[in-house]
Amino acid sequence: MHSFHNLHKLKLEKYGGVEVVFEIESPTTSELVTTHHNQQPPIILPNLQELYVSDMDNMSHVWKCSNWNKFITLPKQQSESPFHNLTNISIYNCKSIKYLFSPLMAKFLSNLKKVEIELCYGIEEVVSNKDDKDEEMNTSTRTSTILFPQLDSLIIRYMKNLKCIGGGGTKDGSNTISFNNTTTATASLDQFEFLEAGVASWSLCQYAREIEIHKCDVLSSVIPCYAAGQMQKLQVLTVRSCDGIKELFEKSGCDEGNGGIPRLNNVIMLPSLKILHIACCRGLEHIFTFSALASMRQLEELTIKYCKALKVIVKKEEDNASSSSSKEVVVLPHLKSIVLLDLPELEGFFLGMNGFLCPSLDTVGIIDCPKMLVFAPGGSTAPQLKYIHTGLGKHTLGECGLNFHVTTAAHR
Repeated sequence: MHSFHNLHKLKLEKYGGVEVVFEIESPTTSELVTTHHNQQPPIILPNLQELYVSDMDNMSHVWKCSNWNKFITLPKQQSESPFHNLTNISIYNCKSIKYLFSPLMAKFLSNLKKVEIELCYGIEEVVSNKDDKDEEMNTSTRTSTILFPQLDSLIIRYMKNLKCIGGGGTKDGSNTISFNNTTTATASLDQFEFLEAGVASWSLCQYAREIEIHKCDVLSSVIPCYAAGQMQKLQVLTVRSCDGIKELFEKSGCDEGNGGIPRLNNVIMLPSLKILHIACCRGLEHIFTFSALASMRQLEELTIKYCKALKVIVKKEEDNASSSSSKEVVVLPHLKSIVLLDLPELEGFFLGMNGFLCPSLDTVGIIDCPKMLVFAPGGSTAPQLKYIHTGLGKHTLGECGLNFHVTTAAHR
């Protein structure tokens, strides 16, 4: 690998005999002493920017190292780390790979911007420490290293055995997860009993601006509890054809003190979300809790299609002590478009008595939703909305009978 110092793009297709793309040899003790007292060894592929791997049926690892801890103890600045310029990774139709990153390897990928994985049926988690054996990250690595800080886009398609997007677990095989963000690591360990010191510290979803998930039927939720409060940059979320998903936000094990919204350090999830598209998820019965939607003040587009079991878009809070007042009006200042298509069990957008104010809303489509008789019993106000589009054409707010308040602007 040291011979390809200037390599920028690597594309591998249909090499059936390849089991490992990058097999990294950790230095011996004598080599470490020599390195510390003399000079650094050559950096591994410092200029590699794009990696594309396709149709490698026997590939079990992209990166493999006999001892990651010895490898990462070499004194390096970030600019001297191996693979430090890698920005794009695409893995397609590789049947034998079980995971993409080890947490210890992910430490080097500080400039990674796009990850795309498709048709890799063996993958159960994207990041895993299952092959790190008895290796442990030291305390400074757990508490100070932020993994994937530049990640912009995460795309996962046709992964029929994927169990979690973030992934990871303890050495004993449980799903205990810890965080690596310096501002939340200590508090998260205190707040959640299932977070334990000494496990792999990482969060693949933490910094992504865009996430797309398509045809991952084993997933039971999209936003895992352990990513609560971490996804401050997420703007676009697309979920399609994931029949196993029962809820958008996993609530099990989280602090549900405010209407079931997963929280970490009192930070509400997804404050930057602008576009949410969900289609063909047949197990979903609701999308948000009331409080979760109320926190998404940047939301601009909401499109829900072909979810056969969906009964409401926004679910009423179960705990009266933590529920918002029934007189509270939810303001969604940037919401411009709502499209609800082919939802045969949908009874309403929200069935509580809270009202909604959407000053920017100008497009509403409600098509093939035969059980929907009211949008929200508490009323909805959208000054820019003139018509509601249905399967029978467009109707004025007064004609549609969905309890939208008719305003002066709506008559113009």
